[in-house]
Amino acid sequence: FPARPGRLPSYRTRRWCRWCRSRSRRVQRPVASAPVVAQLKTLDLSNGTLGDEGAAALLEGQPLTHLDTLDLHHHFLSEAMEERVRSALEPHGVHVDLSERNEPWDNRGAEGRYTAVSE
Repeated sequence: FPARPGRLPSYRTRRWCRWCRSRSRRVQRPVASAPVVAQLKTLDLSNGTLGDEGAAALLEGQPLTHLDTLDLHHHFLSEAMEERVRSALEPHGVHVDLSERNEPWDNRGAEGRYTAVSE
């Protein structure tokens, strides 16, 4: 059923941007401020190219402390940003999956990031 104007469908779990190549601040900011995020129990942004700038945008958006799980595995976060994400969410009971930290290919910075699965 389509949502009525001004109303969002009820979501409990939703996978957003999984395997997404563009995990920059300009992509994460809309995700972090999307009204539907407040209804989610799980936010899955795994297997993509999430870096420090995207994670910072997530933390600067609406609170994510209501989530049960934030899945960010296969990412390009620095150790300092991993700690910042954990310290912001884990004290509120959010399970944060930050496994599979990667380094950009061929030392090319953001251009060298790669998704976990690609064609």
